[in-house]
Amino acid sequence: MNHNASLSTPPRRTRRTVFLGLAVLGTVSAALVVRRPLMMAAPMCVAGRWQGCFGTFNGVVLMTLAALPLAALVAWALARRRRAAGVTAAWRMSLAEVGMVHGTVPFAAREEVGCVRESGWRASRRDRTGRRGEPER
Repeated sequence: MNHNASLSTPPRRTRRTVFLGLAVLGTVSAALVVRRPLMMAAPMCVAGRWQGCFGTFNGVVLMTLAALPLAALVAWALARRRRAAGVTAAWRMSLAEVGMVHGTVPFAAREEVGCVRESGWRASRRDRTGRRGEPER
């Protein structure tokens, strides 16, 4: 056996398998870390109480993660259409555009819910003694 022989680079298939395994391991690890905070918001979202769901940061993150498959499908369809039209960087442009929208809209919705909630719509106002009064009309 020749111990001085240089090791060949691993084949492409092995590198791909290792990369895929690390990606799956990273995804599972991240899911385990954020599982408990996200599950606190899940009952409100499932019950249809959207102000409670989008009113918390955990609820917004949960809805953002739940919408990831739809965002990936939209990016794929957009890239396919652009590639058919002859655009060279179709995937990169599609992922950037869908990522901007997907990363912004849920948090903008949270701010809108917060503004509406703080403006007095279905919110109780406090009187001078600090007790909760009737809703503003």
